[in-house]
Amino acid sequence: MSRLVFDGNYKVYWLDSAPASASAPTAAEWAAGTDITSYLTKDGFAMNITNNKVTGGDLSTKFTGQDQGTWTADGTITAYMDDSDDGGTAYSTLTDFAAGAIIVSPFGDPATGDLVYVFPGVALGVRAPMAPAENTQQKFSVAIACTDEPVLDAAMAA
Repeated sequence: MSRLVFDGNYKVYWLDSAPASASAPTAAEWAAGTDITSYLTKDGFAMNITNNKVTGGDLSTKFTGQDQGTWTADGTITAYMDDSDDGGTAYSTLTDFAAGAIIVSPFGDPATGDLVYVFPGVALGVRAPMAPAENTQQKFSVAIACTDEPVLDAAMAA
């Protein structure tokens, strides 16, 4: 078995609304989304999953125990600007304060039963143009806040 690389395999789709089932999005819901993959920089989709810990223990020991508590997901999209009046597909799709959903497939276009990551409720921040630099293509970034619990082991439905 070979290891999977991101390049050429990872697909990121923006949906204007959440799939009916976050644990089993359909191929039709996927196809109705906007493929933003080719607009993202190589490291342009960063979801930060944070596991929060609960501190426990009592005064009888110097050891402070911990257990797993809540978790959160937030991130950033970094995309290229295109030479068009509206900045291109990514810029005109990922608008300031947009609400929607994101589906990610680590295996390219998913087949029925394939693993996908579903972020059923996301809120975007303000698109931030990157600072200019010599010999650099223009880019922007936008912050992602998850409003609904992501499903990181969803399976694509027919």
